[in-house]
Parts: sequence; C-alpha cells; structure tokens
Amino acid sequence: FLSNARSLVSVRTPGESDAATPAAAIGRMEARVGAGDFKGAIAAYGELPEKVQAAGADWVTSAKARVAADELVAKVTDSVLKELAKSGS
Repeated sequence: FLSNARSLVSVRTPGESDAATPAAAIGRMEARVGAGDFKGAIAAYGELPEKVQAAGADWVTSAKARVAADELVAKVTDSVLKELAKSGS
C-alpha cells in the first residue's frame, strides 16, 4: 500500500533550482513570491509550458498588477520625499 501511495504523491519544495522542469519553475515562483520578488516570480512563470501558463493566467495578471502598484508607490514615495527635502521639512 505504501509504495502505491508514494507513486501517487509528489513532494515538491519551493526553492531555487536550475532544473528546467515545470515543477522546478513553480518552485522558483513560490520561493520568489515568498521573498517578495514578484518580478522574479513572473520571470519563472515565463519558463512554464504554454498550457501551464494558460492555467495560471489570472495569477500572472494579478502579479503584474502588484508589480505595477509597487513601482507606483515607490515612485510617489520618492517624489514626496524629494519635495519634503526641498521645503526643509
């Protein structure tokens, strides 16, 4: 029974692997999202086969929106800090 169960279950740990398999790419995605590196996770997503990418289309759309929002927040924060520095506040 145990050997049959092992053949049905696959354990995949998130992490940076150089392997060129979908499971490795998903592991890289998970590790990068966990580290807050959404750009890196999107890059790993691009390594997935087309069918797998199609299944994750909603995720990548959300991840790209997150990257855009983070970039906008950084830009606005930088602008506000520069203006405060000019005014001496």
